[in-house]
Amino acid sequence: MAAAEQRPRQRLLRLMLLLMLLTLPAGVRSDEAASRGVGGDDLDSGGGLGLDLGFGLGRGSEPSSRADAAPSPAYTLGQRHAVVLFRGGAPEAAEAAVAALARLRRTFAPELQRGALELHEVDGDGDGDAGEAPAFAHYGRIEEDLTCLVSAPLPRRARAKAYAPPAAEADPSSDAGFAALVAWVNWSCGFFRTPAGGLTSAGEVLAPGAAAPLYRRSAAADGGVLADVAAGEMTAGAFFREHLVPQRPVLLRGAVSAEALAAVRDRSLWEKLAREGREVHVKVGAAGEFEGVEPVERWLAAGARGDGSELPPQIAAKLQSPELAVVRPAHVAMSVTEFLGHVDRAGATNSTTAAGEDALSLYVEYFSIPEHLPELRGVVHPPAIADDVGLRLAHENLWWGIGDTVGHMHFDAFDNLLCPLVGTKTLTMVDATNNTRLYEGHIREAMLSLDAASRLQRAELAASTSMVNTPVDVRAPDLARFPAFRGALDDLVTATVPPGDCLYVPAFWWHHVETAADAARGTSLAVNYWYEPLYRKNFPCAACAHSFNHEAYGDAIEGLARLPA
Repeated sequence: MAAAEQRPRQRLLRLMLLLMLLTLPAGVRSDEAASRGVGGDDLDSGGGLGLDLGFGLGRGSEPSSRADAAPSPAYTLGQRHAVVLFRGGAPEAAEAAVAALARLRRTFAPELQRGALELHEVDGDGDGDAGEAPAFAHYGRIEEDLTCLVSAPLPRRARAKAYAPPAAEADPSSDAGFAALVAWVNWSCGFFRTPAGGLTSAGEVLAPGAAAPLYRRSAAADGGVLADVAAGEMTAGAFFREHLVPQRPVLLRGAVSAEALAAVRDRSLWEKLAREGREVHVKVGAAGEFEGVEPVERWLAAGARGDGSELPPQIAAKLQSPELAVVRPAHVAMSVTEFLGHVDRAGATNSTTAAGEDALSLYVEYFSIPEHLPELRGVVHPPAIADDVGLRLAHENLWWGIGDTVGHMHFDAFDNLLCPLVGTKTLTMVDATNNTRLYEGHIREAMLSLDAASRLQRAELAASTSMVNTPVDVRAPDLARFPAFRGALDDLVTATVPPGDCLYVPAFWWHHVETAADAARGTSLAVNYWYEPLYRKNFPCAACAHSFNHEAYGDAIEGLARLPA
C-alpha cells in the first residue's frame, strides 16, 4: 500500500486510541490521577499504549501532520513543559477549547515568558473529522538520567498525559471547567497559578518569582547563625515557612525524650537482642575515617584490582576528579554479642580514639531500624514536628560507632532529622545553592576489604561511582587544586548536636560529620529519619536547579501554606 494511502488509516487509528483513553471510566484510572483530570496511561511512543500523538516535541523526532499544523517548538532538554490542544469536534466545542487555551496564555504568562511552558494548538486529525472532541495533553520535560554512567538513549518524544476531567468540569468555558483545567496544568507542570493568573497560597510561599528562595548563609537575615529552638516551642507553621520552604537548618533542642535516652542506654535492650542472635552489618574503616577520597595512584601501588583501563570511554569521561577515588569501608556481618564485646573493651580502656592509621574502626551505619531493629521504634520516635507538618517518612536508620569517627562531606537526597542518643555529632554544612563549589559529580569508588589476618587492604578500584561525595576535604581544603571551594568558605555552617537534640539538615545540603563517642562508654549511638524532600534535584549535576516535589506534597501544599506562622 502506498504511503499516501496509509496515512489516513494511521491517523484514524491514533485518534481511536486517544478517544478510548479519554473515555475510560474513572475506575480504570488511579483515584489520584482521576481527581486531577489526568489519564492513567502515558501517551508516548515508547511504552504503554504505544500511542504517538504526532507532535514534534521529541528530540530528533520526525515531522508529522500535526506537528506541521503548529509552530515547531524548540524543545530543550529538561527545560520546558508543553500543553497541546488538539482541536476537533463540533464548532462550539472547538471554539470553547481554543478560547480556554487563550485564557491559559494569560494565566500562565510568567511561565511562558521565562521559558518554563509552551502552549500549542493543532488540528484534532488530518481529515477534519468533526466527530472528535477537542482534547488537551501535557508533554512532560525530558531529563537525562544522570545517575547512570551508561545512560539509555533519551526518548524520541516527550511523554504525554491526556486531560480527562470529570463530566461536571469538562466544559473549559465554564468557571468550574477552566479552574479544573488550570489545576491540571499546575499539577502536571509544578506551577502555582490561580485561574486569574495570580499565585495560589502555596505559590506565594514557595515561588515568589519563579524559584524557591533557597537559603544561603551569607545572605541570611540572621547572618548565618544556626537557628536554635526548643522542640516543644516549634510550631508546624514556623517550621514549614522558616526552615522547610527556604531549606534552612535548625537545631531542635530536647526533641528526644529523657525516657527514650534512658531506654537506649539501658544495657538490657541490647543484651536482649544479643540473646536472640541478632546480627548487625558493620563497616570497617581505618583510624575513624569513613568515605574520604584518596589518590588512585595509592591504590594502584597497593596492587588493587582495576587499573582504569577496563572503563569504557563514556564512563571515564563522566568522572569528576578521575585521579581520585572515594574510599568505601570494608564490611562484615557481626553478631550483636560480638559487637557489644568491642563496645565493652572500648569503654573499659576509656578510649575513643583509634591508635595509628592502621587501627580498625567499627561503625554500624545506614542500618534500617524497621527491617532489623523494629523494637527501637517503640523506644525512640521521630520528632513530633515532622508529623505535624506531614513529612513523608522514607527511611529510619541506626548509627552505632565505636570510638570517634569522621564521615566526610556528602549530601543526601532526603530532608533529614539527625538525633544523637549517645555521644555528640558536629556537622560542618554548606548550602545546596551552588554545587560547582563542591565539584559535584561522579567519583570512582575504591573498596577496602579485610584479609585473613583482619587487616585492611586496598582491594579494588571499582567501575561503580559515588554520586553524592565531594573530592574536597573540608578540614584541609586544597584550594590550589579545588579553587571553586574558596567560594564556599564564608557559607560554612557548623552545628554541634548533643544527645537528645535533633538537627534538621535540608535535602542536598553538603555535610561533614565528626562524631565524638561518649568517653565513659567508648561508643556513639544515633538515629536519623529521612523524609521525602520538599524539593527534588537531578544529580549528580552541579548546575541543576531544585524543583518542588509535587508527587510527594502536591496534595498537602496548599493546606501547609495556610498554616499560621
